[in-house]
Amino acid sequence: MAQIVIDNIATLTSPKLMMQAIDDNFDELYAKDVDLSAQIGLFGLHPEDYGAVGNGITNDTAAIQACINAADTAKVPVILSKFYKLTDKVTVPDGLSILGHHRDSCGFKIYRADFNLSATGVLDLLVTDAYGARLEDFQITTDMDTTNTVRANLTVFPPLIRAVACPRFFLKNLRLNRAYIGIDATGNSGGAHITDCEIGAYHTGIKFNAPLDFIFIDNVELWPFGIATTASEAIYADGTTIGLDAVRVDGLSIGTLSTFWCKTNLDGCFGSIGTLNLDGEYSQLNITATTAKSEIAIGALYKTTAANNDWCISVSGTYATNLSIGSAWMKNSANITSATRQYALIYLNQANSDIVIGNLRADLVGATTRLIAVTAGHLMLSNTYLNTDASTRTNAAIYATSGEISISNLKASTNTKSSVLIHLTNNLRHYLSGIIAPGWTLSIPTTNTFITLNNIDTNTFLVSTRSVHATKRYKLTAVFDTSGTATISSPPISDYTKYLSVVAFADYGTTYKIAIDSSKISIGNAAITIGTGIAAYSTLTCEVYVDVIVD
Repeated sequence: MAQIVIDNIATLTSPKLMMQAIDDNFDELYAKDVDLSAQIGLFGLHPEDYGAVGNGITNDTAAIQACINAADTAKVPVILSKFYKLTDKVTVPDGLSILGHHRDSCGFKIYRADFNLSATGVLDLLVTDAYGARLEDFQITTDMDTTNTVRANLTVFPPLIRAVACPRFFLKNLRLNRAYIGIDATGNSGGAHITDCEIGAYHTGIKFNAPLDFIFIDNVELWPFGIATTASEAIYADGTTIGLDAVRVDGLSIGTLSTFWCKTNLDGCFGSIGTLNLDGEYSQLNITATTAKSEIAIGALYKTTAANNDWCISVSGTYATNLSIGSAWMKNSANITSATRQYALIYLNQANSDIVIGNLRADLVGATTRLIAVTAGHLMLSNTYLNTDASTRTNAAIYATSGEISISNLKASTNTKSSVLIHLTNNLRHYLSGIIAPGWTLSIPTTNTFITLNNIDTNTFLVSTRSVHATKRYKLTAVFDTSGTATISSPPISDYTKYLSVVAFADYGTTYKIAIDSSKISIGNAAITIGTGIAAYSTLTCEVYVDVIVD
């Protein structure tokens, strides 16, 4: 195909003039089979050619909409190079691209005094039969009153980007300053991509609800853009700001998400997060499964806070949550005095849920701060280093009531106050192994038949599987009588205090064996008696395995 047949096309820097020249020469171009899309695609349309001033003060709403409509017809992008004032929503049709030079140097401005606050959005992305728009490299900024310090007095601007029921939209290198809501992508926004964006929103940064495909987010920072260092920063940092609010996202795919002073709320979501940065007060991961089960895998997570009523992870709700974290680091610099989440950085309160953390470092400050509180559910923790300050602790660092915990390979910094490291209130199937915590104590219930302790070194416990004596295992047999009792009348040694373990089975020959409850076994110097009280065992062989100290 011929590429250029208009002599002066290179000088037609105005896309409107270029398109007029193409129109004037259409018959010749058509006869020579010119690729018109390639020529038009070199440029795109500029709002200035449709009457926009671009000084951020003059109302450019009509010109922007006219430019978008023309670009949609021509199937070319809209090119932004200035700041354009809008007083009402602009509709962006499906498949259109709006491209800026850089998010620092161009975009849209909206003002409280004259923007239509009842509009559904500022940029309203629509889909009729294809896929959502592509927005890149510009900003949208409101003039929210930054001297205000009362949340109720905020101007409720519409979402700066509305992509409701708009699948497969694409946002890249955008900055949203002083939004009330940044991006509303509720409804079927499946296939959406949000990449390399900076969002500052007083209420919610990004909203999703029930998309029908994957949602892709990467390198997104939720931070007080346009808000920081102003009086209204106190509103943003008051503990109610939401960075990401995702409900029933069955395919959440996040690369890196960084939040500052704002929450990540998930409900009924399935997917993965590569890196989750929870920086500063009230940057939390809250999984409240009220609509459906949540299943989330996180590669790496960190959390810092200086608030006394903050936490890192909270799992609760009606439905189960399965949360897996590869590695995590968390740190508080103020004592947590709020009992809302049992004073803990990690809080689990859902009976069918589990949290699994592979590698964890935690730096705890304060007398009441806990690392973990489990009131329902199952928590598995491995490879942990716990570092604490010199406070006289009144709460255990790890606390479990109705839930169950499994902890292996935990090292705690030396404690000089005999503080409680782990407090288990119920005789449930807890598992503690490989715990080295000099100066700490463990608190477990008096009845602890279901609790497994293995290789523990604290002030109150020294449990080890290392052999400090020579041991020997014996296999002994006897026959159950008619009452279901078997007696080993010649035990291997006469000192029963050297018995380490005794295990017995009712042997059904080549079919199977039944383990005997250990409470039915009596050990004495002269005999080992297995009294099951089960007459059906009569004439069966009773196999007994005995481990004894022989040195």
